[in-house]
Amino acid sequence: MCSNLQSDERRTKLSALNLIQDHCENESYAQLHCIFDEIYLHLLKCYSDRFESVREKAVLTVTEFVNKLPPNDFHLMNIISTLVERMDNRRPWSQVRKFVCSTYNNC
Repeated sequence: MCSNLQSDERRTKLSALNLIQDHCENESYAQLHCIFDEIYLHLLKCYSDRFESVREKAVLTVTEFVNKLPPNDFHLMNIISTLVERMDNRRPWSQVRKFVCSTYNNC
């Protein structure tokens, strides 16, 4: 999954993100925790992808994990710092604001 998230191909990344979201729906809490620990940095890297569809899907995927897993300050700190960096790039993105709002509503 990680290598697919690092691909230069939009379809490959979207396919990987779809697969990850499927795992979110079907895996146990323990499995989800392990999966997220392994891939969250790759997911966050997708936030600055050149394709908007990849960025949006990455936000939705991370949101899915955040909603399924109990709050984890370490992961939330990384997510929020990535969002702040993204906002500092002066490229407005409504999905970023949506994620921040949903994250704070769940915590």
